[in-house]
Amino acid sequence: MLGINVVGDAGVDQVRDVVVPLAAAGVGALIGGLATLVGTLFSMRVKRRDERRSIAAMLAAEIESVVRGAINRGHIEYYEGWAKALEEGTVDPSKHRPGLFGLNADMPDIAKAVLPRVGLLGSELVRDVTVWYAAYRGVLHDLKSIDDGTTSPERVPSLIREDLRIWYEDVEGRAPDLVRRLRKV
Repeated sequence: MLGINVVGDAGVDQVRDVVVPLAAAGVGALIGGLATLVGTLFSMRVKRRDERRSIAAMLAAEIESVVRGAINRGHIEYYEGWAKALEEGTVDPSKHRPGLFGLNADMPDIAKAVLPRVGLLGSELVRDVTVWYAAYRGVLHDLKSIDDGTTSPERVPSLIREDLRIWYEDVEGRAPDLVRRLRKV
């Protein structure tokens, strides 16, 4: 048996004719699989980027709309007038309260819709958006508590002044920079 070529020269050619195409097909399948994986990952990255940009654009539009709407509708002047009248004693807070003056104390629609996905914006923007909405909601909550009578009459003047300060510093004051940063996403 020594020195006997069992396969023979013709057999080697037949094995090569089978193994080489199989190896080529395997390498091709591996390259195709890797290309599909890379394409899928790239597509997911683009989709995530687009979603992040959409969320940022929606929040920027809502924040800008809230601030502009409050100014244009006279909400700020209305509450400044109430604060002045209460401080001067021309209005008795136990008998008259300013009311919500058309404001809605619920969470704004866009914020409510994108809240589960706001983490896509990155930690700094998430923090700043959260702080902005917390300040805005805090002011609305206070005004609602004044309106429904859960705030004591003697607390009303100072609470309105405090809410106006929060509005100017934390809501209206932070809005331009926050909107600018959201639009850069």
